[in-house]
Amino acid sequence: MVFNQPIRIERLLDDERWEEYFSCRAYANALYGSEYWAARAAGCEDTVVFTVRYCRALEAVRAAEFSVVFRGERYDIQSVDIPRFANAYVKLKGVKRRGDHL
Repeated sequence: MVFNQPIRIERLLDDERWEEYFSCRAYANALYGSEYWAARAAGCEDTVVFTVRYCRALEAVRAAEFSVVFRGERYDIQSVDIPRFANAYVKLKGVKRRGDHL
């Protein structure tokens, strides 16, 4: 896994304003196979899973309050997963926000 995609994690301040919380490099992977078809059926086909190296700053990231900015697009975080609670990687599943090109 190569962490070569720069991303920015931002926190929602109020209904309109975001502030940068954390920047890092991620392995970005679009859904495929059965996951893609399930997301498409739910209207979330623009879903990307961002895998980043674990750090304490990521423990505060919550789906409702944070988003990922990747290649000029904002992705609303749907889930935060620390596989096997090993504190090695964190997976952020994000759905592209419609009409919010940065």
